[in-house]
Amino acid sequence: MKYSLAQSICWILTFLALALVPLGVGMAGSLPPGRDFGVEFGVMLGFLGLAVLSLQCVISGRFNWFGAGFGFDNLLEFHKLIGIFALILVLAHPAMLIAANPVFIAYFDPRENAPRAITLSLVTIGIVVLVATSLWRKFFKLSYEAWRALHGVLTLGIIFFGLGHVVMVDHYGEPLWKKAAFVLFTGAAMYLVVHSRVVRPWLMKRKPYTIIEVREEPNNATTLVLEPVGHPGMKHRAGQFLWITLGKSPFSMQQHPYSIASSPQNPKIELTIKDLGDFSRSVRDLAPGTPAWLEGPYGCFYHDPGTAKGAVLVAGGVGITPVMSILRAARDRRDPQPYILFFGNTAWTDVIFREEIEAMRAHMNLKVVHCLTAPPPDWPGEQGYITKDVMDRHLPNDIENYAYFICGPRPLLDLVEQDLRARGVPAASIHTERFDMV
Repeated sequence: MKYSLAQSICWILTFLALALVPLGVGMAGSLPPGRDFGVEFGVMLGFLGLAVLSLQCVISGRFNWFGAGFGFDNLLEFHKLIGIFALILVLAHPAMLIAANPVFIAYFDPRENAPRAITLSLVTIGIVVLVATSLWRKFFKLSYEAWRALHGVLTLGIIFFGLGHVVMVDHYGEPLWKKAAFVLFTGAAMYLVVHSRVVRPWLMKRKPYTIIEVREEPNNATTLVLEPVGHPGMKHRAGQFLWITLGKSPFSMQQHPYSIASSPQNPKIELTIKDLGDFSRSVRDLAPGTPAWLEGPYGCFYHDPGTAKGAVLVAGGVGITPVMSILRAARDRRDPQPYILFFGNTAWTDVIFREEIEAMRAHMNLKVVHCLTAPPPDWPGEQGYITKDVMDRHLPNDIENYAYFICGPRPLLDLVEQDLRARGVPAASIHTERFDMV
């Protein structure tokens, strides 16, 4: 589940400590004579920039041993912010040095020292391109696959040439042991990228899947049913997500995250995917028998029945997919706990899984509240968005004893989460997942 406050603080302190490792190595042992404050401050920014860039490989690497309790969407937001911070550090490093002493502009002059100038220039240009294409991928009209390949190449290149710059400048890294420490730190970061892009797909080859059914759903959605081939299948918790690669080989830039809609008791994996363009548009044309490779499970968007009286589930559109996994798991294990589902859609014909959700009421303690923004004339249910007034009419009195799960577009999550916090629901009881992560 989500990290406690103490666990979160420990992870943050660990991140800060690791970010200071290159600086600590540079400042250890015998030191050269001191220089102006501006020069030394600029050097410090360079060490921090190299460390923060290296740590990005941990944050974005989808390692369950790191940050599993933060939620992947929260880690991704943190990754973006840290990327901007790293850009500032890398650009401020030469700017501060040149401002303190203009002689440092020669570091960009290939006539003075070509390798040093080339590495510094490549790092500076590379990180600008990396951050710009990450923040404005759609503006640059980059497909997700092309961006992912570019992201990996630039990350490895920036760290490698950043290390080369540190070694060639050699002011604080003259002893061999310091060079070895810098290589070890940055080398570990680069290995994490290689592990994510090479080692992990190689491990996935041992556990192939095949698509056995392609089912059309309302609201331009498609459900893929995948069956494990030669192995028992993925063990997951209801509400988690995975990354899927289609084709004969898992070594592909075409890898996309989707929530698991099926119950953990079902050895088959079901993914319900809405047509939002690019890859998702091609899903409906897949044929049974198509090979698939699954990486996961990931995420802390799951319900532990022993920690709460019941669960309140809030979903918007295709955000129902992880919620559906939670409901199917509760039905399969005959969970007696109360479940309340708020499900927002545009029209009644857009409601995914509506027949199955209705049938669940006969097998579990489930209350369903449909909210439609464009209801039919004779609609007896809630109209409009899932607002505070709507929740007032259906939430139990002892709301602090329930666990809350919200999945959908950002406006829905922000609105409902703020409302729940205002009602006094503890933050640890509120679980969110955005389906527009990448």
